[in-house]
Amino acid sequence: MIETADKLFRRAALALERGNNSGNSAALKRGEKQCDACRVRAEKLLEPLGIEVDYPGLYPSFMVKGHSCHTTESAVSLALE
Repeated sequence: MIETADKLFRRAALALERGNNSGNSAALKRGEKQCDACRVRAEKLLEPLGIEVDYPGLYPSFMVKGHSCHTTESAVSLALE
């Protein structure tokens, strides 16, 4: 689960970077759409554990049981305690 979520978060960030750096509005829209789709898939993996995801930048941060986590692994570990 952690590996899959991290892979999706990386793919989301790369899609947004590619679109943003393209200088092309159509490519930006495609990148944003791909980014959103990857983020939604990753968030759905973590949702059953009560992990909330926020995006202060390209990569996520997590809120678990009132605590902030900066890696998927630490968020899942805390959720399972």
